[in-house]
Amino acid sequence: MFTMHSRFRRIALGATTLIVGAALWSSVGDCARAEAAQRARPAKASPSSASDRKVKELLKERLAVLREVEARAIASYEAGHTPLEQVQQARRAVLDAELALSESSKQRIAILEQLVAMSKDAEQVATRRSEMGVTSRGEALIARASRLEAEIKLEQEKARAAPRAK
Repeated sequence: MFTMHSRFRRIALGATTLIVGAALWSSVGDCARAEAAQRARPAKASPSSASDRKVKELLKERLAVLREVEARAIASYEAGHTPLEQVQQARRAVLDAELALSESSKQRIAILEQLVAMSKDAEQVATRRSEMGVTSRGEALIARASRLEAEIKLEQEKARAAPRAK
């Protein structure tokens, strides 16, 4: 039997999960756009302007914050208070932040490989949950699209790195 307090906690947890998920999803898109803009500019050997140094400093701070978010999501998940999807969203945000800070194709490929592996796991979980009727088929499709996006980014980075390797 659920008490009013228990119902409130479940509603609050669900709302928090949606808000955090939306914020992380938004930051993933922002990060992808920033990466595309960064790749369109010629690469610099090192940050030469104060602005470049400030951006790098902010990216590092963002990564540190997202790592803390991830650690808290994992601890909350292990305590049974947070769904796995929130942990996966936090992990994806960390990987995207690492990607924004990466300076070589080798680093980007390694990060993207982790992102693909995580996306495959998330897709499997979403598909199983959909088949069991726990979630909608739409969630499984979103997970599949996310995995495909990660694989596309990985292949694009490998293609960019290939001419340099020759």
